Amino acid sequence: ISDVVAEISAATQEQSTGLSEINSAVSQLDKVTQQNAAMVEETTAASSALTQEARELSQLTNRFSVRGQSSGRPNAGYSSPARSTPATRTHAAPRSVGNAALAVKPEADSWDDF
Repeated sequence: ISDVVAEISAATQEQSTGLSEINSAVSQLDKVTQQNAAMVEETTAASSALTQEARELSQLTNRFSVRGQSSGRPNAGYSSPARSTPATRTHAAPRSVGNAALAVKPEADSWDDF
């Protein structure tokens, strides 16, 4: 009988240890779930704010039009002043392609110094 009681005691201790580990894991899952819920709330609030800012920006940019192109959108009640003659340029603006800051100078392209 004492051997059976000892086995029951050992099994009970193992179950207690297992339940303690499970309790710790559940607590960690609960903490992470709460953190995720907080992040979802923050993301939702940021998304709503960004959506509103995008609407406001869209309304502001609808006031502009590019000569020769039609945006197909109403100008939100904005009417441009009438011009008597179209503006003309006296000289052409310099044209650049790509990012001029990243342009490689011909003398810096030499591998002789390497």
